[in-house]
Amino acid sequence: MTYLSKALGWLRGLSAQLLLLIVLPLTLLLIAVAFVGVNLHQRDMRALVGERDHRAVTLTAARLSAQMEDRFNRLRALADRAAAEAPERALLASGDLLTDFDAGVVLYDAAGRVLAATPAARGGRGPAAQTWLDVVRRSGEPTVLPLSEGIIPMAVPSGDARVIALGAFSVEGLRSSLAPMRMNDHSRMTLLLSDPQGRLLASLGPSSLQGDLTSYPGVAEALRGESGVTFVAVQGEERVIAFAPVPSVGWALVAEEAWADVVSPQMRLSQAAPLVLLPAMLIALIALAFAWGRVVRPLQALRERAAQLGRGDWQSIEQPVGGIEEVTELQRTLVHMAQQVRRAREALEGYIADITAAQEEERKRLARELHDQTIQSLVALNQRVQMARRALAHDPARADEKLAELQSLLAETVAEVRRFSQALRPIYLEELGLVPALEMLARECQAGTTMQVTFETVGTPRRLPPAAELAVYRIVQEALNNAARHAQARAAHVRVVFDDPALIVQVSDDGLGFSVPEQISELAARGHFGLMGMHERAQLIGAHLAVRSQPGQGTIVEIRYAPPPFGGA
Repeated sequence: MTYLSKALGWLRGLSAQLLLLIVLPLTLLLIAVAFVGVNLHQRDMRALVGERDHRAVTLTAARLSAQMEDRFNRLRALADRAAAEAPERALLASGDLLTDFDAGVVLYDAAGRVLAATPAARGGRGPAAQTWLDVVRRSGEPTVLPLSEGIIPMAVPSGDARVIALGAFSVEGLRSSLAPMRMNDHSRMTLLLSDPQGRLLASLGPSSLQGDLTSYPGVAEALRGESGVTFVAVQGEERVIAFAPVPSVGWALVAEEAWADVVSPQMRLSQAAPLVLLPAMLIALIALAFAWGRVVRPLQALRERAAQLGRGDWQSIEQPVGGIEEVTELQRTLVHMAQQVRRAREALEGYIADITAAQEEERKRLARELHDQTIQSLVALNQRVQMARRALAHDPARADEKLAELQSLLAETVAEVRRFSQALRPIYLEELGLVPALEMLARECQAGTTMQVTFETVGTPRRLPPAAELAVYRIVQEALNNAARHAQARAAHVRVVFDDPALIVQVSDDGLGFSVPEQISELAARGHFGLMGMHERAQLIGAHLAVRSQPGQGTIVEIRYAPPPFGGA
């Protein structure tokens, strides 16, 4: 159990938690980053290579489609011209066609007879040519005919279908159109071009494929008009295959390259990532040593100082503990807090002593008032009762006079007791509310002192929770007493504002004024126990008390109170 307790104690220590919660997780994180980074890099590379190849094959297919469309348009223009004038002359005038149709151009009439032909025309005569013409006559649309002996023929009828222009070009022409795609980063790429039946038209790059390509990845999709990228294993090797359609002729263009050829340089770089662990571990150990010497040890010392402070040693917290700036700043903050707590404690002790003395003084005053006035009045009342009884027995005529004196003395005693009661608990506050009670308080203060007191109400008066009304009443009472007794004010003004839902009460005077301390705890040190009591009463009801004063400029006491919802006090 001893070793277990020591182990548990060490685990709860800051150094162990730094090791377990920072260094160890950081190390594991670095290991995970190092090894997972290769896979992430591979995944990102697959996405980038796939996007690159897809963009390249799409652009090449679009360019090839535009070239084939241009060939169609030029043959159509030749057929329309041959239908309008002599075919031989039309063919001679279109000599630039030879650059696009290196296997020659032949013009036919609707019956399939040759009207004109270029000298280089090959494959434009014979049974095969008649078969092609039948296809064009039946469709009435521009048509790319099947590959024959390395030549790709295409036929376009004129607008009136009287002339059919047939042009043929070699597969080498297609290869020249595909060649730009294999430049730079695509030098190891293989390009395959398929006709609508899935037969190989042309290939560029290292490939031994021949004949039917319908089962080759991407060909069927491109023939359906789709484009995209896929990763497949071809002959045991993973390859990137991008495909796109050639819309104008219904062909499919497929580009493939070996995945290893694309990523092998980058993969060699990413496989070196685990070497980052060595300097990272060294940095982590240096950081741990720094944290121990500049953070952990100073914090432990500061904890010991705080424990001594809790035991009443106010000077211990001021001894420097060193460490980084943040630890030093924390110590300065604790020193400042300790000084404030010490001043608040001294102020509280003085306040409690003053309250105790005030309570004893009030008890003495009440005892004196009861002894000097109420008890004496009761003694006199007892004497008048005895005198009245004797008068009734010996001189009934004087009985009425004695009873009148007895009634007058009884009324005076009742008034005196009522005055005591009002001083202890203002009856107007409970029966009439805050505004009438404050107005009566202002009148009584003016009647009992040399200070002129005015009263003002703004807004529609309303009742507040009893605790709030009593607290506001006592705060105003204390403010008026301070103005009359301590500030030597000649005039005071009480202003009550009902600003729905808030209540604002101001008591201002033209007295001597004083310097208001920044901290409430300093009020007791300066002897302002009444102001401390006012602050406490305001806090009890959730009100805000503000005191503004300057020497020689009077004092303003302001209470702001907002009743809580549901009528709470």
